[in-house]
Amino acid sequence: MVDKSLPSDRSGAVQNAKDDSASHALTETQSGDSRGAMWTGTKTAFLDTSVWGDVAFLTADAASPPAPPKPADQNRKQTPASAKDGSKTTPEPETCAGNDDYKSIMDLAARNIYEPSKLGDLKKIMEPPCLKTTADAVALADKALEVAGDPYTDVLPANEAAARRTSQEGHLIGVGVQINRAESAPGKAPKSAGPIDVQIVFPNSPADVAGIKKGDQITSVGGKDVSKMSPDEVAAKLLRGAEGTDAKVSVLRDGKAMEFNMKRADYNFPSVEEKKIGDFAYIHLSDLGQDDSADELKGALDRHQDAKGFVLDLRDNPGGLVPQALLAASLIMEKGEIMAVRSRVDSDPAKPEYATEKYSVTPTGITVSDENDELIGDGEETRMPDLVKKPLIVLTNQGTASAAEILAGALKDNKEGVIVGEKTFGKGIGQQIFDEMPGGSMLSVTNFRFFSPSGQWIGDGHNNRTGITPDFAVVNPKGVEYGSVQDAQLNAALKLLEEKTKGDKK
Repeated sequence: MVDKSLPSDRSGAVQNAKDDSASHALTETQSGDSRGAMWTGTKTAFLDTSVWGDVAFLTADAASPPAPPKPADQNRKQTPASAKDGSKTTPEPETCAGNDDYKSIMDLAARNIYEPSKLGDLKKIMEPPCLKTTADAVALADKALEVAGDPYTDVLPANEAAARRTSQEGHLIGVGVQINRAESAPGKAPKSAGPIDVQIVFPNSPADVAGIKKGDQITSVGGKDVSKMSPDEVAAKLLRGAEGTDAKVSVLRDGKAMEFNMKRADYNFPSVEEKKIGDFAYIHLSDLGQDDSADELKGALDRHQDAKGFVLDLRDNPGGLVPQALLAASLIMEKGEIMAVRSRVDSDPAKPEYATEKYSVTPTGITVSDENDELIGDGEETRMPDLVKKPLIVLTNQGTASAAEILAGALKDNKEGVIVGEKTFGKGIGQQIFDEMPGGSMLSVTNFRFFSPSGQWIGDGHNNRTGITPDFAVVNPKGVEYGSVQDAQLNAALKLLEEKTKGDKK
C-alpha cells in the first residue's frame, strides 16, 4: 500500500498500501444502465488498491453529510426515571441512533456482494446491539463483514474514505511510500505479522528526500511497532497524517537498523515515469488509480514516437480504475477483446442474480456486449488513439495486480506485447464502492470477477491466486532499482527488443 495504501484493495490489490490513501484500487461504475457496468451509473467501483483501491468516467461522489439524528421514538430502550419529588415519571429512552445506519450498510453489502452465502446467517448479522452513533455503526459493520473472509470487502471510516478520494486526484498527504507484506507462501495471502516492505518510494516525496529506499523493511513508525498491523493499518494510522507533522520511520536495511525523520507533506505522485534507453522508450506505469492515468500514458507514448520499440513497465502496479485499464489498452490495441466481467446484480441475497459483459476495443471506440455478443447500449465509448505500432515488451512481477492485470492479460492474449518478468499477483476480482454512506464512510464490496480474453480467471487476490504467467521468466536481484543497469528484467526486455528490431530503421 502506499501511504497511498495499496490495497488489500483497501490496502489494495496486493495488500499494498499508500501511506496516504486507502488503496490503489480501481474503479468502474455500475448501474442498471444499458451501457455496461464499468461505464455508467452513480456507484463507483475500485479494482485495487487500492489494490487501491483498480481514471473513471464517473468519479466518486462527494461524501454525504453525517446522518441526521433519529426521531426520539426510534430504536430506544426504556430506562427507569423519577421526578424530583420521588414520584414515577415517564422513563427516559436510550437512543440507538446508529442501528438504522448499520442496517442500511449491511443490507447494501448483502444485496451486492459476489457471494452472499459467505456472510452466513443474515438474519443474525442484521440485528445489532444498541449502537448510539453513526461511528459505532460504521465500525461494527466493518467488523461484521470480516465473516466473508474477503480482505477487500469492508467499510472505510470517513477519514480513510476522504484519503481514497484524494489519492484518485493524484496527490496524498503522508511520507510517500507504497508498502506491502511478503506472502506467507507462493500464491497465498500475505503474512499476518512481521515487518512491512517498502515497495515503491515516490520521487521527491518526504521519504525519498529522507533516504528511504525500495526494499527497506519498516519495523516501527513513531515508536509504534508495526509487526502485528496490516499494511492498511500502517498506512492509515501511522504513515498518513496532518501536513507538516513529524514522522519517524524505523527500518531494517540488509539487517541493519536505521531511522529516518521527515515531515508529512501533500505531494503529487505521477502515474508515469519515462526515459529513452538507446533506441527504445522505457515507460513505467506505476498505477491506474488516478483520473488521468491513461492520459499520462498517452503523453509518454506521444513523446517517444521516434523510438524503435517500447518497454511498458507494470511491475508493482497495484491496479486502480477499470476504465483507465480499458483506455490504456486502447492506446496499444487497434481491436480485440480486453476482458469479460461477471458481476452480481443488486438482488435478494437468497436468490443472487448475475450478469456477464464483454469489453472490446474497435478501430472507432470501446464496446460492451452481453454473453450472446449482442451490443449493449446506444453506441461506442470514446477510445484513445493506437500509438504503439512497434514491438512492445511488458514487464510484470508479483506486485502487478487487478486493473494492471486486465491490461497485461489483454496485451498478452491479443499478442500485442511480450510479457517478461514474473507471474502477476492474481487478483481477478473487483469491488463496487458505495460512496454516499452514513457519516461520510465508504462501503467496498467484492462485486465481480473478470476474465482475460482467453477466458482465464486469475484468482481472488487472497488465497486462491494463479496470476498471468510471463512469456519469458526473469527474476530480479532483491532490492534492485527499476530502470537501473542492474535491472535484469529490463535488460532482458531490451535484449528482446534489439533482436526484434535488428536492422530496422526508426
